[in-house]
Amino acid sequence: QMLQQAERPLLVVGGGVNWAHANDLMTRFSDRLSLPMITAYGRNDALPNSHPLYIGPLGRAGAPEAAEACKRADLLFVIGSRLGNFTTYYDHRYIQPGTRMIQIDIDSRDIGRIYPVELGMLADAAEALNALLVHADQASLSPASETWQAEARGLRDARQSRLEEEGNLSTLPVKPQRVYNELRRVLAADTIVTLDAGAAPAYGYDRLHFSTPRTFITPLDLGTLGLSFPAALGAKLGRPGAPVLAIHGDGGFLMNAQEIETAVRHGINVVTLVMNNNCWGSEKAYQKHFYQERYVGADIGNPRYDQYAELFGAKGYYVEHPDQIGDVLTEAFQCGKPAVIEVPIDPDEFPVPATGGRRG
Repeated sequence: QMLQQAERPLLVVGGGVNWAHANDLMTRFSDRLSLPMITAYGRNDALPNSHPLYIGPLGRAGAPEAAEACKRADLLFVIGSRLGNFTTYYDHRYIQPGTRMIQIDIDSRDIGRIYPVELGMLADAAEALNALLVHADQASLSPASETWQAEARGLRDARQSRLEEEGNLSTLPVKPQRVYNELRRVLAADTIVTLDAGAAPAYGYDRLHFSTPRTFITPLDLGTLGLSFPAALGAKLGRPGAPVLAIHGDGGFLMNAQEIETAVRHGINVVTLVMNNNCWGSEKAYQKHFYQERYVGADIGNPRYDQYAELFGAKGYYVEHPDQIGDVLTEAFQCGKPAVIEVPIDPDEFPVPATGGRRG
């Protein structure tokens, strides 16, 4: 009844859909009722991103178009998401006051924990979606309005155009946005991507493209710097037939870079992309935006990471031009060794700090 009454219903798809292996059921439900979809933060792989009803990821460094859809919705149907801090900030910048909400979760503690829900269901995502699909047919439920579908398509198209335009960024050192444009072009559909915390990796939440479930590993709200490389080693051991890419900034990579020795010794052939701006990017972003570019302790020195990798017996690559990134990445996946690709990036390009929305 709530779905039928809503003028602008929106699906918010979380990690519970991945855990329940309910990805196909999720898209079938969306298709059945023509419901636009966004994903919770770091859960981009819960849906095939090429789906025509998928707008983008919500949250901290997510897609502004997904945020706009969330603000416009008069009903949020949340499936398998806690609506955590980096998805929502626990405030009303995305979820507007008074928005009606349905929440399905397998953990009773998370239903209505952050935002009041009009209807909460304690259920496994797959079981719930199966039941909803049966009921949708039995009750002959009507799809979402053409007006809302058209608005959602407009937001999706705006995002796609914005990301494609970043392929024209040609300045040197390379912009991190251009790096992700090149990654989208060459990464195979089954590639597992582990994304570190930090400024350069943060651009990836909005810019990486996923078509296969359970291929995106992130630190989420904990922001644990240095996670990506060791997580990639574990992912490769767990799914040895899949290509695995770890994405780091220079500061985060150096926290666990010694594990190259582990990778070489055990033949764990992951590829690591280090975007090097010679600084603590997230900290420097705060100093740029809020402290009149008064930088304190933000700039750091680094080795050449391609040479560092070679010292351990891994393969190293150094790439300065964006049109070389795709070819080098392809070669790195085929080299038969753990590999590190260093890309110097623009030292003045930072995402808006996490608290930017609160500080004016």
